[in-house]
Amino acid sequence: MTFITPDQPDNMSVHSLARSDPAKSATKGFFSNPWVGLSFILLCLPVAVLADIDRLGVYAKLKSVEATIVSGGVASEIDAMAQTIGFGSVGRTTTNVTLRPDISYNSNINGGNPAKPLEVGGLVFNGDPALFRKEGMVYGLNTALSARTIYDHGRYLDATLRLGYAQSLEHQIGILSGTLDICSVNHLKNWWYLDLCAELGMTERELQNNRTINQTVSISKFLGSGPEAYSKLSLGLKQYDSGTYQQTQLVLDLDTIFQNGKAASVGLVLGESVTGTLAATFSVSADYSTRLANRPIRYAATFRQDTGGLVLGYPREDNSLSVSASLPIWRNINASIGFTATDSSIDHFDAASPVIGLGFASLF
Repeated sequence: MTFITPDQPDNMSVHSLARSDPAKSATKGFFSNPWVGLSFILLCLPVAVLADIDRLGVYAKLKSVEATIVSGGVASEIDAMAQTIGFGSVGRTTTNVTLRPDISYNSNINGGNPAKPLEVGGLVFNGDPALFRKEGMVYGLNTALSARTIYDHGRYLDATLRLGYAQSLEHQIGILSGTLDICSVNHLKNWWYLDLCAELGMTERELQNNRTINQTVSISKFLGSGPEAYSKLSLGLKQYDSGTYQQTQLVLDLDTIFQNGKAASVGLVLGESVTGTLAATFSVSADYSTRLANRPIRYAATFRQDTGGLVLGYPREDNSLSVSASLPIWRNINASIGFTATDSSIDHFDAASPVIGLGFASLF
């Protein structure tokens, strides 16, 4: 048999739990299993890089030398940095391409169901072993193609296409993923910004195909947040579309960099409830980059609450926690280690898995 998914109505009969097309019977939607592939995502991020570090880096550099006399070399450096975010270089287009291999542990390579019985309302359902999730190490290659076109003073368009493929040698199956991000970044006045962004995402596994669309409008302010500390405070409204449901989210982010090279980020997401569908209604995340034994190290933690799910008429709520650390171990190789855990109101969906992996610098 197959289990009903959070996206299915609670009036489904028990008879409909008989095995059907695997591509349609596995759990659908990113929010139904938020931690699948987390290690893959973490390994795509360089150590000590936070969101929007380019604008914040330029702001911090400018403010750190404000009202001081600087050398010609420093002035040229600041001018070059400012041009990358549209100040003094209207009409310029820059591009970048990366290709990064990685190795990571994945707790659900095929997008399958938990390999244990489903118990609800005194009833016990045994799953079809052919639809159980498969876990293990995957070996991936990820590419990113990005372009920035500056069309006005302090205003530019960003576009990034990311494609990745990870293969399990043990199970002889793979994961194909991709995203397309397009943002219009607009400086308004005195380091106030208005950003308009859209993201298309896809993930294809043996038993699960996901398609998502995100549209975000956000306003940001760059400011000094303490001695030798500079921050970007952002408030945004996001419209999420999984293909089976839509949800509006309120997003609050605070990114901070320090003159000593440390950096921190805190994020809060509040999502509206979606009747009959498991969806993220609360999420808080923190990210901190520093140095340990003279090596950069990045710590990250996220707590997330998903509510609104129904399984055979019984409510499902999930609380998920992820904690990880990543640091370079040899030349341009980063290691990541941590764990993810989900505590569900329906024990069948409880889960715990490690975050383990190696991320490599771009091959070109």
